[in-house]
Amino acid sequence: MKNFLLLGAVIIILFAGIIGFKKQSVLTPTNSSQEQVIPTAVVTRLATQVQGQVKTVPLTISEPSNNLVTSTSSVTVKGITVGNADVSVNEKDLKSDAQGNFSTTISLDEGENIIAVLAVDQAGNFVEQDLTVTLNSGAQ
Repeated sequence: MKNFLLLGAVIIILFAGIIGFKKQSVLTPTNSSQEQVIPTAVVTRLATQVQGQVKTVPLTISEPSNNLVTSTSSVTVKGITVGNADVSVNEKDLKSDAQGNFSTTISLDEGENIIAVLAVDQAGNFVEQDLTVTLNSGAQ
C-alpha cells in the first residue's frame, strides 16, 4: 500500500514539474520588469501536446457576431466544427451533425452576456471560443 501511494506521489510530482516547466517556457517578456502570462488553457494544451494527444479542432461560429447588441431576449448560436462532436453552448449540451453543423437558441439577460462555445471531438481534443452579446431592451 505504501509503495502504491509513493508511486502516485512521484507521478503527481513529475506531472506538476512538466506543467511548471511548460508554463515557465511560455512566459514572454514584454520588457525587463513585466511578463506576459499565457492563459491556463494554453498551458494545459501545451502540456497535453507534450504527451502527444492534441490535434486542432476547428470551430467557426457563424451566428451571432461577436459584440452584437440586440433588443431580442434570445439568440441563435450556429456554427461548424468536426462531425459528431460534443458541443456545449453556455453549458447547454448538444452534438454536431455528421458535417459538423450545430445550432441552438439561448436566452439573454439584460446587459452583457458571455456565450462560451466548447467543441470536443471523439478523441477528446477540444476548442473553446467566447462571444459577447449585449441585450439592450431599449435598442431599436
